[in-house]
Amino acid sequence: MAAEHFCHLRVNQAFCEAVGKTKEDVTNQYHGYIWGLSGEEAEYGEAVCRASELAVAKAGKTCHSEETVYHSKRGLCELSILKTPVYDENHEIIGTVGIARDITKEKEAQKQVLELANSDALTGLHNRHHFYQRLRNRRKGESLTLCYIDLDHFKYINDTYGHKVGDETLVAVANLLRKSFPKAFITRMGGDEFVVALFGVNDRKEIKARMEFVMNAMKEFFKSDERMRTLAMSIGIAKSENEEADLDMLLQQSDEALYWSKEHGRDQYTFYDEILNELQRFKEHVRHERRITEE
Repeated sequence: MAAEHFCHLRVNQAFCEAVGKTKEDVTNQYHGYIWGLSGEEAEYGEAVCRASELAVAKAGKTCHSEETVYHSKRGLCELSILKTPVYDENHEIIGTVGIARDITKEKEAQKQVLELANSDALTGLHNRHHFYQRLRNRRKGESLTLCYIDLDHFKYINDTYGHKVGDETLVAVANLLRKSFPKAFITRMGGDEFVVALFGVNDRKEIKARMEFVMNAMKEFFKSDERMRTLAMSIGIAKSENEEADLDMLLQQSDEALYWSKEHGRDQYTFYDEILNELQRFKEHVRHERRITEE
């Protein structure tokens, strides 16, 4: 490719097969035409091609890069590219010679492996490991609300109808959570426990509306199957008061709010900050009882 005009001067047969054109058709043509692009796609492709050429020229040595190109018939393709500068007799760079390897399938395989590593095998939701990884790397300044969810009387389902029905229940619950929170980060923490992480949702009325929606959806679903009519859902909610809120502390607060929901009738949601005073009195009472016992 000539460094000044950024057009392809020579290509091999493998390149022609990749783009679906003959050598004669490719010679002296530009990126957009060769890959069958037009409009914004062509402009973007030309810009990427130009940037890589200039990077090699600036470095003055062989450079490696990975580029995403759009093929008019195959869609997005991932390429691993090595480019080396070509000099004239005055040691001026007049172009580059490059080798590209299609790594699209490799990238897809890597993506699948990563998804499997970060996903719960049963429900396809995020797993506990990915939960901590994602939330500890959240954007700076982004508020976070955790909704800790637990199914009431789930053990009865497993004991009465077997683990197969229990698994079917968990999968159905996961799907309902996806439908109820399409933009949230949803995790199966283990067993029948789930956490819905809401980013940038600050309005309490909106959070309450979402809780009402998901709880009503769950009630309708549980009523629709005779085996699941004993089920209900309890939720504990904790919201970060500032952007530096500790994740473990926030998770503990949502868990305590969940415990409060269960201890006060189940089948409800509770905000941690709304029960904070009651929790403090309860903890003081427990400590007092322990001191009396020890004495």
